[in-house]
Amino acid sequence: MDEIQNPARTPDIADLTALVEEIIAYWKELGRTRFNAQPGVDPDDFERLWLLLKTLGRVAPSQVVSRAKMRAEIENTAADGGVRAR
Repeated sequence: MDEIQNPARTPDIADLTALVEEIIAYWKELGRTRFNAQPGVDPDDFERLWLLLKTLGRVAPSQVVSRAKMRAEIENTAADGGVRAR
């Protein structure tokens, strides 16, 4: 198998989280641009709407982040010999 299908190491959780944050920032800016292009809208309304969506968990691809965190926890637990200090 080539490296794309079977990477030598799994991505670091910090790298994945940074990538997700970058994607979210991109979509937020795109949404803000489209929202503000509508006639008669208050730019502050976008921030309130964005905050509401983020609070409800509708913004971030949370499944990707949660799976990455779970995988990192499993890998850390296995590296510690099956015992994980809390």
